[in-house]
Amino acid sequence: MIRQFFIQNIKRFIKFIIVGIIAVLIQYILYYVLKEYTIYRLAFIFSYVLSFIFNYILTTLFTFNVKFSILAFIKFLSSHIMNFILQWLFLEIFVNFFSSNIALLISMCIAFPINFLVLKFLLTKHHKENE
Repeated sequence: MIRQFFIQNIKRFIKFIIVGIIAVLIQYILYYVLKEYTIYRLAFIFSYVLSFIFNYILTTLFTFNVKFSILAFIKFLSSHIMNFILQWLFLEIFVNFFSSNIALLISMCIAFPINFLVLKFLLTKHHKENE
């Protein structure tokens, strides 16, 4: 029982990492490009929103294998609002010590595992309620 739980969660975490890496790349590349044309705060917001859309689709279908629903979307959005706030706060802190490019990477690395735990709880709990 414990072994099965561990294996299932390892597979899910690996999928989460794959989706997360792609979402991070989308966010970071857009951020890097947009920062050349606007302030880093606007570049952060726009790149985060586009990455969020991609991330929602792949996380629900690939990582947690749940159906699209309004409730699942609201839970996902809730998690990502927290993730957005964490990234924003850490970005504002680290931009004082590093370039804004490095500050965003550090912020993403801190927020990433927190986001996994929140999403796992929210999405899998919702999924079990509908089975």
